[in-house]
Amino acid sequence: MSRSYAEFARPSYRDPRWLETHWFSALTTDGIRLHFWMGFRLNTGVATTKVYAFSQFCDSVLDMEMCDMQYNSPIGAARLSDFSLDSGVSVKGRPAPRVYDLTYRSACGRMTAELTFEALMEPADLSATKIPDGPEGFVAFHRGPRRDAPANRTGTEPSGHIDQTMAVRGSVTIDGIAHEVDCVANRDHSWSPRAEVGHTIGTFDLVHIGNELTLLTHTGESADGEPRVSHGYVLRDKEFRALKAAQVSYRREGLRIVGFDYRVVDERDVEYHITGRARGSAEIDGGQNIYLVMGLFDCEWDGRTGYGEVQWHDYITRMQGVRAAQRAVQPAR
Repeated sequence: MSRSYAEFARPSYRDPRWLETHWFSALTTDGIRLHFWMGFRLNTGVATTKVYAFSQFCDSVLDMEMCDMQYNSPIGAARLSDFSLDSGVSVKGRPAPRVYDLTYRSACGRMTAELTFEALMEPADLSATKIPDGPEGFVAFHRGPRRDAPANRTGTEPSGHIDQTMAVRGSVTIDGIAHEVDCVANRDHSWSPRAEVGHTIGTFDLVHIGNELTLLTHTGESADGEPRVSHGYVLRDKEFRALKAAQVSYRREGLRIVGFDYRVVDERDVEYHITGRARGSAEIDGGQNIYLVMGLFDCEWDGRTGYGEVQWHDYITRMQGVRAAQRAVQPAR
């Protein structure tokens, strides 16, 4: 990958949409799902942070153990591999991308985190995870610059995304109760111009069966709900394997995915059948006009069990338009 894991990519043009992200995830031993997402708008000088913790079926954001979203932390002298933000999140690579230490102190004092992420594989970029003959991915970082890109863009600025499976250890404390973390989980990192409007529909899906198997996919979705997997990999006994084919079907209740059925084939022609059943979920305004539905799953593969997650994204104003059209044809009461 033609860029540094230590420093931010700083494009030559002043596009305010330029976004560089870090995302780290984990699961406590007693079943709380954790997200730490940082988005750096390098040309405007501010960072957004989103910290989520949930373990049950949440009727609203108030039922989550934690939802802390802050949008204007100064970037200052932060480096990609070494930063401490006013929002309470600090990350240090030692060195990146092999090991990361992450700490968090919520402003409200309700939650703290001390976590170490150790790589189980090298970062996999989009050229490694693209499924042959698969569709285009659903996020801006999946696509190259448009024809109307700023005239002063050189065309050589790095743009892309990596996924990486990690071993995570440490602890979090929520409302005075300590929760141990000792799991396999993923992190990712992307860099590209990314607008706050015009989003397309799709999911990031993960399955972890201990150290034996990880499945990661990026799955785009048409407006009629048909999912198509564009990118993915399996990590089999800590060996990265690209995917030759992947299909998924989802079972939904309203906007929430409550079950999935994956059938994938890796580069060695090994077939996998993986199923998941939701044991928790949360649907929230994820910021930047994104409606985010997160589902925590109990998963099964070949008689083995583990956990998984589906993160479904849609464009809020598109969804509002759909609802408005539905209301327009409903009979008056």
